[in-house]
Amino acid sequence: DTTNVVNSLQNNFYIINYPNPTNDKSFFRYNINNSDFKNATIEINDLLGRKMQAILLTQSNGVVSVSVKEMASGIYFYSLFNAGIKLTTRKIIVYQED
Repeated sequence: DTTNVVNSLQNNFYIINYPNPTNDKSFFRYNINNSDFKNATIEINDLLGRKMQAILLTQSNGVVSVSVKEMASGIYFYSLFNAGIKLTTRKIIVYQED
């Protein structure tokens, strides 16, 4: 049953990012249940939905560092995907000092 698979995936993960707001790099700490882990990614999109970055996750838990130096100041959204299913979307604020 597809609904059960989606519910299982959505209840067996966490992701946080820090610092937020950021101007240099951001760290994403994540954990996806090992038995559910498959082709996981973090995608960062701008307010118009344009993909700015996609990070392939090679293990079910850990911390990844993402440079935001080339991104303009503004509000962005990051989403955690696993097995092609969006698990969550959260906000990240980028500010660039002049």
